[in-house]
Amino acid sequence: MSMNALPAIAYDRAERMLLHNRSRLALRAKAKPVWIGGGERFWYRVETERGGEFVLVDPAAGTRGPAFDPERLAAALASAAGQPVQPYALPFRAVEFADGTVAFDAFGARWTCRLADYRCARDEKHAEPSPLEVASPDKKWAAFRRDHDLWVRSAETGEEFALTADGTADRSYAAHPDAAVPTHLLGKLGLADMPPALLWSPDSARILTHRTDQSDVALMHLVEAVPPDGGRPRLRSYHYPVPGEPMTCGEWIVFDVASRTVTPAKTDPFLLPYMSPVTLKKAWWAKDSTAVYYLDQPRDLRTLRLHALDPATGEVRTLVEEHGDTRVEAAQEITQKPIVHVLAGGRETLWYSQRDGWGHLYRYEDGELVEQLTRGPFAVQQIVHVDEAERVAYAVVSGLVP
Repeated sequence: MSMNALPAIAYDRAERMLLHNRSRLALRAKAKPVWIGGGERFWYRVETERGGEFVLVDPAAGTRGPAFDPERLAAALASAAGQPVQPYALPFRAVEFADGTVAFDAFGARWTCRLADYRCARDEKHAEPSPLEVASPDKKWAAFRRDHDLWVRSAETGEEFALTADGTADRSYAAHPDAAVPTHLLGKLGLADMPPALLWSPDSARILTHRTDQSDVALMHLVEAVPPDGGRPRLRSYHYPVPGEPMTCGEWIVFDVASRTVTPAKTDPFLLPYMSPVTLKKAWWAKDSTAVYYLDQPRDLRTLRLHALDPATGEVRTLVEEHGDTRVEAAQEITQKPIVHVLAGGRETLWYSQRDGWGHLYRYEDGELVEQLTRGPFAVQQIVHVDEAERVAYAVVSGLVP
């Protein structure tokens, strides 16, 4: 074999290992159900020998089959959009079913297709939301970052107003640490920034976010040797801590949109080593909007704490605290949603722990361990639903089937 052939073989091997190709090596490996309307039917997308297929399931009727005819839909979309469309490589991965139609986003627009005759039309009234804005649950407001401050826009009037005015490059609101921002990739996508790290309360009255403090973090320097638009090499500098150096910190803040008041959390700043806890789903609102819950860890990751933040006063109390000789985790994987559920009223908590060697659920009340809810050689992966009236929790586990 000639040396010239080696790079081609290496690139071919790398191509086969890309995510969109690896998913086809394990067919029908994952199915994420998406319930339709009131929850009588659901659909999911799955990789098969032919490619991606959409499946519709009716549990009550005990039926499962194609959600639509992919060949007819592909032909209809290709005719309407003037673009080539492959039936088992459709240009979308999510759909919405309603009144005999299926809607989806493709080719930079929203499309609706009638399943009775497979006529696809572009939805001219549908406005594509900006990836750099976060809409409130009632769709009346949109929160976004401008420079280093947090702003809000009214969807009804278009009025914009700032919730902060003291943001700086080193202390910016709703921002991710520099180390987590893929600046080069964002530039290729035509985006100036990452989506803001914030959470609207369920009643759309308040916003939870953090002020990202990188003032003590040293700069890392890179040289872009060949800029995309040509010219001389450019210096790219960003905050990036290395072991032993100060890390980025965050300060929790709650904003009341109507009164434009600010309520900082009455607690010490938390470590923000990489992605925002908002992005990692390590912070969330109570369903009734009366509290914020968030997870916090020290630098050695051997302690995990669950805190409750009062959005009206800024008071913070600790609900659960666990220590370990090794890293204490809130789920099986770092990108997995924490397996934690706080019951209404905030006194009881379902808490995930690997303290007995397996990932199991424990119940805490007023900060004290009451009982272990699951045990055995299997791992809890997700809390699906908690029926507080019946005192029953439904969970997804792995390892029960050999």
